[in-house]
Amino acid sequence: MRRKLGCAMFLALGLAWFGFTVFMGMANSLGDCGTDNLCIAIKNAEEGRIIWRGIALGLLLIIAYAGYRRFFEGKDV
Repeated sequence: MRRKLGCAMFLALGLAWFGFTVFMGMANSLGDCGTDNLCIAIKNAEEGRIIWRGIALGLLLIIAYAGYRRFFEGKDV
């Protein structure tokens, strides 16, 4: 039971992080900079930061999940 609860927790965390990343990406894409080069550069930099932060934490969640599954392998406490 404990293993299933932990797996469900990692699933919920992963889906929440994915949703947050998508929401931040959509929020960043709203608005119009027109021809302002500085605004366009800042918007592109923020977009890249959102994507790389999403990938980094997603990979950390995957590694933590794999470690959790290995630690509780065969134990249904």
